[in-house]
Amino acid sequence: MDWRRDYYRRMPADKRPKNHSINPADKTLEWETTYALTVLKFAHERGYRGNKPLPTFRHKAQRTKTRPAFTLAEYSRLYKGIRRWMYEERDNPRWCYTRELLRDYVLILANSGMRVGEANNLRMSDIERFTDERGRENYAFNVNGKTGKRYVILRANARRYVERTLERNARWRDEWVRTAELGAKQHSRKTAQHDDWFFRMPDGNKVITLIDQFNAVLERENLTHNADAEKYTLYSLRHFYAVQMLRWGRVNVFDIARNMGTSVQIIESYYGKHATAQELATRLGG
Repeated sequence: MDWRRDYYRRMPADKRPKNHSINPADKTLEWETTYALTVLKFAHERGYRGNKPLPTFRHKAQRTKTRPAFTLAEYSRLYKGIRRWMYEERDNPRWCYTRELLRDYVLILANSGMRVGEANNLRMSDIERFTDERGRENYAFNVNGKTGKRYVILRANARRYVERTLERNARWRDEWVRTAELGAKQHSRKTAQHDDWFFRMPDGNKVITLIDQFNAVLERENLTHNADAEKYTLYSLRHFYAVQMLRWGRVNVFDIARNMGTSVQIIESYYGKHATAQELATRLGG
């Protein structure tokens, strides 16, 4: 454990991976030791280690590290910052498109609780429009994430972000078709533009990551870290969703966990202490 904790400290700064962590989390150490024991067990069962006994050491995380979630005030600064950044670039159509994409991408993540990878893999056929029991039109996403397939229900007041994305895709479709045809002629192969992604880059290809653009906005708004010096990432939008849903107290924790594709235990462990529902707060006040 001492060797692992000091691993990146011993490494020259210019040799460290881009997303390294100088101080690995307890959960990271727990996962890595479990993985190492699995490899050793594999070798042991095939006789590669002779008669040496298997190690019994297991690192157990002593604390649960809370994931950073934007506060409401920070979230407001974020989307207003994206909007300012977006309107600063109106001359270059592709740059303008990317900034508009980031705006709606961020707003949809923050209002659905989807994982970043789940959002990136969405296709047009995964988007379903429906009317709820209160007569509100809304959208559901048929995602396929690490916990399998599930429906993710968007918050109803965020419907317009989906519709903006659909409208933007329709406007750019002819451009993507031309780009795909040109690419096919140049490279004699089917290009990725033919896939019907919901979130698409200016060339029509699937979004791999928007983290660079997201980080640029965070830096512009001086919003890269929270009060505990924890760095915000796109996943902080998922955490923001969980905390806000718990604070509003209108949906029970089981339904929140199901919509996010996680367990009630994870919701309570990671987010519960950040969120006191208004109804509960009122009761606690006596």
